[in-house]
Amino acid sequence: MSTIEATLGISAVSIVLLFASMALIWLLMSLMSRISVEKKSEPAAVVEKSSEVPAAAAVPQEDKTMKAKAAAAAVAAALALHKSRARLAPPASSSAATSWQSVHRASAISRRNQIFSRKRG
Repeated sequence: MSTIEATLGISAVSIVLLFASMALIWLLMSLMSRISVEKKSEPAAVVEKSSEVPAAAAVPQEDKTMKAKAAAAAVAAALALHKSRARLAPPASSSAATSWQSVHRASAISRRNQIFSRKRG
């Protein structure tokens, strides 16, 4: 068997294995989604018109206080994360750039200018 034939054989086997594994994963995902979906076997309840406020609209006071506490905790966490973020500022000890930084910045600017200063024709 020549090298080309062996290479083609290995490639064919790997392609078959690849597509078989993709099909298996797709099948497993399909089965898992069918299992996790709740089936509605009960018919929808008949809604009667009345002058009372619906139960969903009347939110208990406990629920409102829990929502307020959750909102306060979220704001406190966001403020804490905002304060702990690292600041991107130049070092306070030396305000001048090093020669290494200057050379690389100059080359970056030069490359950028070459792109935008091309003749258009």
